[in-house]
Amino acid sequence: MRLHVSRNHADPAWIDFCVEDTGIGIAKENLANVFGAFSQADQTTTRKFGGTGLGLSIARRLVAAMGGQIAVSSEPGKGSCFYFSLPAAVAGAGEKAFIANTAWPKLPPQQRGSAHAVLKIAGGATRSALIAYLQSSGYRTSIADGDSVPASAREDLIVTDLKPLAAMGFRPGGEHTQVIAVAALGDAGMEHMLDRKSADGYLELPLSRADVAEAVQAIAEGRSLAVRRQQNRTSDALPDYSLMSVLVADDSPVNIEVACEALRRFGIEADIVTNGLEACAALETKAYDLVLMDGSMPELDGFEVTRRIRAREAEIGAPRTPVVALTAHVVGSAANAWQEVGMDGVLHKPFTIKSLAECLLGVFGEAEAKSATAPAGSSAQPAVAEDDDAVLDPALIQQLREMAAAGRPDFVTRVTDLYREHAPTSLDDIRNGFEAGDPEGIGKAAHALKSMSYNAGARRVAAAASAMEQTARADRKMPDSADVARLEMLVEEACTELAKIAAKHSGPPDRLRQSLARST
Repeated sequence: MRLHVSRNHADPAWIDFCVEDTGIGIAKENLANVFGAFSQADQTTTRKFGGTGLGLSIARRLVAAMGGQIAVSSEPGKGSCFYFSLPAAVAGAGEKAFIANTAWPKLPPQQRGSAHAVLKIAGGATRSALIAYLQSSGYRTSIADGDSVPASAREDLIVTDLKPLAAMGFRPGGEHTQVIAVAALGDAGMEHMLDRKSADGYLELPLSRADVAEAVQAIAEGRSLAVRRQQNRTSDALPDYSLMSVLVADDSPVNIEVACEALRRFGIEADIVTNGLEACAALETKAYDLVLMDGSMPELDGFEVTRRIRAREAEIGAPRTPVVALTAHVVGSAANAWQEVGMDGVLHKPFTIKSLAECLLGVFGEAEAKSATAPAGSSAQPAVAEDDDAVLDPALIQQLREMAAAGRPDFVTRVTDLYREHAPTSLDDIRNGFEAGDPEGIGKAAHALKSMSYNAGARRVAAAASAMEQTARADRKMPDSADVARLEMLVEEACTELAKIAAKHSGPPDRLRQSLARST
């Protein structure tokens, strides 16, 4: 066995690792499954050599937790090469410093500092990481004394190891307490705790920062913590909702492209409308199982559309159509408007495949899992390290690439091309509003730019556009000319980086192989 370590020649911000062996190798048709939990390339492997099929799944989670990518190449009878890349920029960073330099979900302002989380976690490192995560979200934290899990109603959140939770025999906390169990990857006891409703959700070891962030985000948004069990056994298995009829109502081509491709991961071919009047007309002619409704659309906004839907249902006695808001609003009155008009939930842009899965599960219920495994070597590597100064959000770019790997290979190029076409148009609208002294027009254009930028991973543009929208819409003030100029610069910067992403969309294995070939 040989280990190669080198700085990536194409992008020095990444360190490449390659582990080569001369073992039995893996057949090409089995390569896509080896990173799944309880999965082995050949079931005879266990009989001959032992093993549980968890090692590579754990390796993938560890690499992902550090912001990296892992892949494999192999030839039967000649051995295998497992290679992964890690961002050098975060190597050795402390957890608190790392969180401080990255976007992190927050509790609603009224809950920050008052919500109490208690931890019953044996592992010191895991406990310290969870404390840092939860405190950054706005929780007050404490550690449970003794051997038992707190059973009082005072806690808002309990995070506990699975073993003491199982030993209790009943659910801890009060009526409004959220309970999260922490257990080893593949521990069957997790499902038992969910079935008994002793826990609302669980986190698997090794702990993933993304999983904790998703749990906190779900709590902050009032979503269920329940995570699809089959999806957790292997993140490549997604439920098949191909029989469900879904309408996507959004006026942004970038957002439509991303939403429709994400739905295709679940077998859904969605219908599309681009304004509120079209949405009303579509719903009058066809019964949908779900509507994903953008809040800000021309002609009629999504909230008014939903009011009309509910009024029509009451008038004619029609069944309730589930409506979920698609919104880039996370604070202020607009962030809660979905509840006031009778929508059934919210997906904040940019949403993840996991949060979409939870949304669909809540609306449609359980469905048979279908393989959504990406072809081996088809996912591309993030082009930037994960920090606030990065032009693009590496997690979002990676998700776009994974969606491309599981569906249409040209998906990333389509999204980047659409963004580079439509972001300058929103900039023109902002300039025109600035010249006309029209803060309302600026606010609308800034919101549109913010929304598409989130979905394209252009997070610096999204942040600047969000601030401009706040100035124009909430404060009813005109932005400074310097802010408009800075936004123009950021859009140009984002378009340049997205063009590079599209050009390099050849996948991490090819890139790593080239880098390793030069270094060995």
